[in-house]
Amino acid sequence: MKVGRAEWRLVLFGAGISACSPTASTNGAPGAPNLDGGIGPEDGAPGTNDAAQVDGGAEAATDAKTESDTGADASSGKRIFVTSATHSADLKTEGNGVTGLEGADHICATAAMTAHLGGTWKAWLSDSSTDAIDRIADMGPWHQVAPSGGNALVLFANKASLATVPQNPIARDENGQLLANPQNASSVSTGTLAGGRKAPSTCEDWTSTGPYGIAGNYASTSSDWTAVIDDYCGRPKRLYCIEQ
Repeated sequence: MKVGRAEWRLVLFGAGISACSPTASTNGAPGAPNLDGGIGPEDGAPGTNDAAQVDGGAEAATDAKTESDTGADASSGKRIFVTSATHSADLKTEGNGVTGLEGADHICATAAMTAHLGGTWKAWLSDSSTDAIDRIADMGPWHQVAPSGGNALVLFANKASLATVPQNPIARDENGQLLANPQNASSVSTGTLAGGRKAPSTCEDWTSTGPYGIAGNYASTSSDWTAVIDDYCGRPKRLYCIEQ
């Protein structure tokens, strides 16, 4: 069923979504409604590699601040990473969980274990009955996974700041690698609006590859980090993983 531009504005403004930047909202799935009420153009078949370079020009997402500004001792606080691998929106099946949320947590735990990070991990993910921010313990500050020989930049000072925006892009994976800018702005499954609260669409609680679910952009330091577009669930995406 197609939804008109005005109707999407009514629904999304009612859900408390602020308008996204024009740049970030132009890369959605075929027919996916943008968070500013528009309709995203077609940009390729579902499953397009979201780690591709933007316009072929950017080699990697840029840390927003220098390490001298926001460097942290990686031995203190907790860590956040975005998964190096992408996954379908049926996270229940992909992660072998009882629910989609549990499956996503399993995926985060497996990625961390493979990278020898240790720790306990939760996915930044909401479903129709659970807000992502309520799944996270107040364990901050959180920083990136430290790159080899480098400092880990601070992302969020505490749990309350998870309801705002990251101090730097959440663009390093579980291995500390800085990911390329995503070709599709909707690069991370979240189901979560700004403020950490559940979105109206969550790919049927992360048990289906259709129709739509709110996604974020790991290269962003605006509210787009968690909610940039209501994207097609059939396009594989990454997950944010937060240490507890």
